[in-house]
Amino acid sequence: MRIFKNRWFAKFAKDEDISDEKLCKAVKDAENGLGDKAFFVYGFPKNAQDNITKADVREYKELAKITFALCDEKLEKLIQTGAFMAVTCYE
Repeated sequence: MRIFKNRWFAKFAKDEDISDEKLCKAVKDAENGLGDKAFFVYGFPKNAQDNITKADVREYKELAKITFALCDEKLEKLIQTGAFMAVTCYE
């Protein structure tokens, strides 16, 4: 499975000390039936926010439709521009 994080999430993960290894484990734990790609696009420390709102859920579902529909060529261009980064997993 290919795993990606957007630029915003990469900064969040660095600030919160969330390693690529932890992201890989999270995907592996949730992997049943996901497909061949996973994207990390938003996160927050639980002490800063309880949960996301219903409006947030709607927006993230719409973003998911767009993101998962990216063809490999467009995804590679987004990686080249730094909008997304590949997560490196070591097993």
